[in-house]
Amino acid sequence: MKTSWSNLLWLWGGLILMGSGCNIINQEEPIPSYIYVKPFRMESNPQITHGSLSQKVTQGNVFVNGKTIGIFSLPALIPVLEEGTQEVIIDPLIRDNGLTFTLQVYPFYERFTTSVDLTLTETDTIQPVTRYSEDITFHLIEDFEGGSNVFSEDRDMNNETLLDTTQIDAFEGEYSGMIVLNLDNPLMEVASNADQLFDIFDRGKVYLEMDYKTEVDVLIGMIGIDNIGNDQSNYEYGLVPKSDWNKIYFNLTNFGLVNNLNGYQIGITAALPVANGDFTLDEGTILIDNVKLISF
Repeated sequence: MKTSWSNLLWLWGGLILMGSGCNIINQEEPIPSYIYVKPFRMESNPQITHGSLSQKVTQGNVFVNGKTIGIFSLPALIPVLEEGTQEVIIDPLIRDNGLTFTLQVYPFYERFTTSVDLTLTETDTIQPVTRYSEDITFHLIEDFEGGSNVFSEDRDMNNETLLDTTQIDAFEGEYSGMIVLNLDNPLMEVASNADQLFDIFDRGKVYLEMDYKTEVDVLIGMIGIDNIGNDQSNYEYGLVPKSDWNKIYFNLTNFGLVNNLNGYQIGITAALPVANGDFTLDEGTILIDNVKLISF
């Protein structure tokens, strides 16, 4: 029986593949070192006045020896194919506008840098620390500890729905800001003082931070004032009900770029929820604290 050249080539190709497969299967797995990264800790920056150290850094972007290792939810045990003394850099990541799919390096927190001496199979523990950068501008720091507060404009013309200070369930310090809605007063809208307009146009980055706890949906917006004094309300950001205190970072950068007005107030509006024409809550409490407007 004769064997064609095509059959011989097929046979040789199969033998080569079998040999390659054996080599792949028998390759030794690389042995990693490990880095255990704790959640970020916030520290004070004595060079600036920044108010509260509350933060919600949920992930870190990790670099080792100049190589990108990846983004990790913290705490995390991270295998690294390096050994010896290595530089480790971790950028603090936040959830833009509170959304899990919009992780961003927070531009106002410093990146963390350290050196570790890695040993194969062994674990080194890192406590990343960050703080506010020195080259940023705080347009507003409202911690509600001064008795009065910046949210003094009553836009709904109802004295029963003003944003007042309270010691009840305060986030930190003595006071937080509080609004209470009920069946007699189911709607509210307040804004920061119109005599203190904020310039957020044409800046590198602009964020609004706050701590909050709320029983109802809340809308946060910027109220722009044009060159003849008319206002334009833009409520593009929101808080959803949370039974525990939470931290959120609203990214206002693009808003400031496309809305070139003379200045802005910060607006807050909310209402009792409605279903099928009826209120689903008899009362709803909104608590906020540590409102900061920051830019480069």
